[in-house]
Parts: sequence; structure tokens; C-alpha cells
Amino acid sequence: MTILINGVIQWTGEHDTGKTTAALECGALPENTLFIDDDEKGKDTVAQLLSDDHSFGKEGKGYVDMLSMRKGLDRPWKFLPIAREFIRNIQVDTYDSIIWDTWSQVYLAGREY
Repeated sequence: MTILINGVIQWTGEHDTGKTTAALECGALPENTLFIDDDEKGKDTVAQLLSDDHSFGKEGKGYVDMLSMRKGLDRPWKFLPIAREFIRNIQVDTYDSIIWDTWSQVYLAGREY
């Protein structure tokens, strides 16, 4: 696949307007996508793709449940080191697309930090 855009695209909009769906339809196959799920609604989207015999990333290792990683943290800023370490560990040239749905919790953690 030829990547037409190299960089960061930020989708913004009102709730339930299709931002996640639009990101998933960016052109990269789910198997070449890292999907970082930090939104309760994302679980339904992932479940649908899995039921259609798709998986994220190589060997199905491209789905990350950030909600579980944040569970039990009593302050938003405590999430920032976790997110930063996760980002540092993403292997370069492993994925055609990386979808972080949503970035809101990282943003809030950074503001409070």
C-alpha cells in the first residue's frame, strides 16, 4: 500500500458523528493498524471487526485497551507517564496507521501534569 499522507491527522467533531469510523476507513487494512482504544464506544467497533474475521496489527497484537491501563488511577496526571512510555515503545515502520481513540485523556493528563 502506498501511504498518501505521512504525518498526524486529528479528527475532531461532535459525539457520534463517525470520527472513529472515518479513521478506520483511512485506507490501511486493520491488520496493518494499531488501534489504541481509550473510549468505551470503541469496544463495539472492535467487536464488530473481530466478528468479521479482522484483527488489528500483526498476529492480532494491534489492539490496546487504554481504559484498562487507566483503571484505578485517581488523578488524570498519573496517566501521562503511562501514555508517554507506550508511545516510546511503538515500533517505527510497523503500522500503516495508528488510531488513538480518543486523545482526550492524554490531553487532560498533560494539562494537569
